[in-house]
Amino acid sequence: MRYSSIDIGSNSVLFTCIEYDKGNIQVVEDVSVITGLSRGMKETFKDDAIEKTVHAVCNFKEKAERTGCGTPVVIGTMALRRAKNRGIFLKRLKDICGLNVRILSGEEEGYYSFISVSLKVKERIIVVDIGGGSTEIVSGIGRSIDYIRSIPIGAVSLYERFIKNDPPSEDDVNKMLLFIESSLDEIQRPYGERIIGIGGTVTTLAAIHIGKEYSRETVEGIYLERDTVEKMIEMFMAKNSIERRRIKGMEKEREDIILAGTGILYTILNWAGFDGVYVSTGGVRYGVLMEKIEGGAYDTHIQKDKAT
Repeated sequence: MRYSSIDIGSNSVLFTCIEYDKGNIQVVEDVSVITGLSRGMKETFKDDAIEKTVHAVCNFKEKAERTGCGTPVVIGTMALRRAKNRGIFLKRLKDICGLNVRILSGEEEGYYSFISVSLKVKERIIVVDIGGGSTEIVSGIGRSIDYIRSIPIGAVSLYERFIKNDPPSEDDVNKMLLFIESSLDEIQRPYGERIIGIGGTVTTLAAIHIGKEYSRETVEGIYLERDTVEKMIEMFMAKNSIERRRIKGMEKEREDIILAGTGILYTILNWAGFDGVYVSTGGVRYGVLMEKIEGGAYDTHIQKDKAT
């Protein structure tokens, strides 16, 4: 049987369809489009961002129907948690596409991101999900989670707050990195045997590292050393957005925010004490499908240490 989900993020809309048969999962579709829902957002979404995002969601719903993937589960994250005019967006989506959206809390977002990765490994891990508006850091083993933090720093929000020049100035970047450090210093450090990164920043860095256009098969499991991530920061700083766009592996329309997302990853690796990160193509959209297939409430596996 096939199941599908749509993840409405701060920067991208992601569509996934899986086929589930007797415990085996096969990915049928896994695609995304950058719509920039939270771009330029102070407290409300811009009209053009709403229309672009609604259009993308409707297209993915039609794709789900054409490919026999059923009616997708639709989820929203940081951008929809923050926007004061989210009601307008939700009504527009319901009127045009006939879809309702489940807006996840930061804790739920972290949980679903974690189980999309953790059920494939046996050891205790830390999962870092870098989004456009927030970053989730989660640790545990399997479905047992004892640490969740969702912090309001993302590739889009940091880019818009700190990067004022193109190419960015050293002062811009230093201020951004110091802000990330101060945000992390306010929370407890997690423990894990290895750290796994998910989200568009991390998968794009993996594609750039191997010099190939992105595909799930080529970037899954890639190991990025911390020194490599640091060198990518230096490379992005030395180029303007047009030059970054030409880098092999760069996702279209991510060339402006990639530096901010890379800064988040690099600072987390330093803060958590890891020499590198393993790349996963998992994410929230897979986690919610696993819950739908297997049943059970998300919070039954979270220990008392949880916090956002």
